[in-house]
Amino acid sequence: MEINWPDATKPEYTPVHARDQFLMPGVELERVWEWLCRPNFWLTWYSNSSGVHLKNQTYLDLRLGTEFRWRTFGVTIDSTVPESVEHERLAWDAHCNWVHAYRAWAFEQRDGGLYRARPFRRWQQLRPPSAGQSRKPR
Repeated sequence: MEINWPDATKPEYTPVHARDQFLMPGVELERVWEWLCRPNFWLTWYSNSSGVHLKNQTYLDLRLGTEFRWRTFGVTIDSTVPESVEHERLAWDAHCNWVHAYRAWAFEQRDGGLYRARPFRRWQQLRPPSAGQSRKPR
């Protein structure tokens, strides 16, 4: 159950890492996947999300290349899905102000229909511009 971390979010380059693990006995992975891949459902299980807008598609689920804007903890986030392997891995990046983050989920089946879900988060704060500098990259 490997995560394909982009270079900028590999452990040796990011100062903040978080990893969780959920064991889900008797839960259908297809159902978990559906709720994770449909950001309009996030508010039902993640109260800090709101205002999801898919920018480059008309279907409602996250797929490879999906671009979306959403809010969490009162901050507007722009994200893109760089990895999606159905029922195995899903990842998106997150950009706002001077913060760059990467969220990845990995799933694996264990004995007796037990699934393990492992969400990973890594982020770094980029240096804000000095007074008088443009915020736009050149």
